[in-house]
Amino acid sequence: MKPVLFTLPGLGWEIQAYGFFVALALVVAWAQTLRLSRSEGFDPKAMGPVFVASAAAGLVGARAAWVVQHPQAYEGVASLVTLRAGTMAPFAGVAVALIVSGAWASRIKVRPWAWYDVLAPALALGLVFERLGAFFAGTAFGRYAGDALLSVRFPVGSPAFVEHRRTLANLMRSGTLESLAVHPVQLYAAALGVLGLVLCVWVRGRRRFEGQVFLSFGMFYLAARAFVEEPLRADAPAAVLGPLNTGQAGAAAMLMVLSLIHI
Repeated sequence: MKPVLFTLPGLGWEIQAYGFFVALALVVAWAQTLRLSRSEGFDPKAMGPVFVASAAAGLVGARAAWVVQHPQAYEGVASLVTLRAGTMAPFAGVAVALIVSGAWASRIKVRPWAWYDVLAPALALGLVFERLGAFFAGTAFGRYAGDALLSVRFPVGSPAFVEHRRTLANLMRSGTLESLAVHPVQLYAAALGVLGLVLCVWVRGRRRFEGQVFLSFGMFYLAARAFVEEPLRADAPAAVLGPLNTGQAGAAAMLMVLSLIHI
């Protein structure tokens, strides 16, 4: 865990890990999107503003959705653009970005489903870097892992340490300066993002219809997020529909819809 990556010499500005990795994700995704735009026959000069506007809308949407879920955090309009680790709802942000992006693409006579195919690899890259940022910030940490081989421990003061002091103090050694072992679920998610990127490349080379790359990645992401990452997160909600929580039930419904569209 390293919430502050470094401090700019002479200025004293602390560069937060989460913000750094989100910014890096946007830059890499922007370059990837423009490259694929050319191969799709789109004008990069026209599509660049579409990407920037939709990314900005997505970031604000992710923050606003989190504030709606945590109304005590609202402190005026400025609080909606405060982008900190653990205070955003990434899924909502992606949904907002896709709506804005598709609407703008339609307005400038660009085929939305073809444009979504261009965006799919960028979404996968964004997932990788955003989850790396969450790991360094120590947010969205995993469940208690016991002696699991791939477990990690976070230092004193981290969200995991604070939570374990509150709920699992009986398992912690007196005077310890680290949390209990937890699943590095952020790194699992980043690895799944890499697999999602590979899937996008593979499907793109065999694409039968516009939108197939996006739909394939969408189904992969929903399944990975709901049934691989979420069960291992410490903040996973309780089951409400058999073994499924609300997020998993919603993901299962969306997977069925996307599967029907894909067919």
